[in-house]
Amino acid sequence: MTFPSLSYPTPWPPPRHQRHWLSRIPFIGWLIGGLYEGLTAYRDPPRRQIELQITTQLESRPEANADWPVDLAQRRVVDLLAGIICVEKCLSVDRVALHPDDPLELLMWGPFDDITPMVLRLGMDDLFGRRISTEVMRLIAPPACSADRASPGFLTSSLTLRNLVDHFGVQWANQPPDHDYSLLPDYDPFTRKGVPGPWWDRIPTKVGFAIIFGFVITMVLLLTVTAR
Repeated sequence: MTFPSLSYPTPWPPPRHQRHWLSRIPFIGWLIGGLYEGLTAYRDPPRRQIELQITTQLESRPEANADWPVDLAQRRVVDLLAGIICVEKCLSVDRVALHPDDPLELLMWGPFDDITPMVLRLGMDDLFGRRISTEVMRLIAPPACSADRASPGFLTSSLTLRNLVDHFGVQWANQPPDHDYSLLPDYDPFTRKGVPGPWWDRIPTKVGFAIIFGFVITMVLLLTVTAR
């Protein structure tokens, strides 16, 4: 291997971000408080330093790892995760090599809500026609993919990327993919262009949040008017 695995940043585990009091108020408070927490958590100096230590290590790596994994299906899993990490962590490169001994908690962690595990789950469904089980998701991702709600066990776990890839290799060794949407010309694990399925699966995240926000505001206005 021509490059080392990810080193843990300092401090680790990361300091918890204080939740805003507005997030305790149902509906409107959840939205306003969540937005405030997202902005302040991302700008929080200790968290930014932790993120910078991780991204600097990733950006110093070559674009691909020719030594691992040898199995083609497992390599596609690693390539999928590498692409997701480049986008989610806003790296300055489009591709990055991953080391088999990279700690999963460093690959999956973000300053606030890192959706890497969620996009990986969707991408695995597109590539192999199978969903990552809930049990495995609990091992590789913080609850609700939130850094603040992460259990101490996740942030001090010893699981590596090799463990995850080997798990998939054993689980799916003799099972061919049900489908392979990655062969589509416009396939993208984030937008899932051209992937057949329910229409709501293809709604962009920002549009979905806008629809939910509009619905909540409408319901609050209706309740306010009827209360008078």
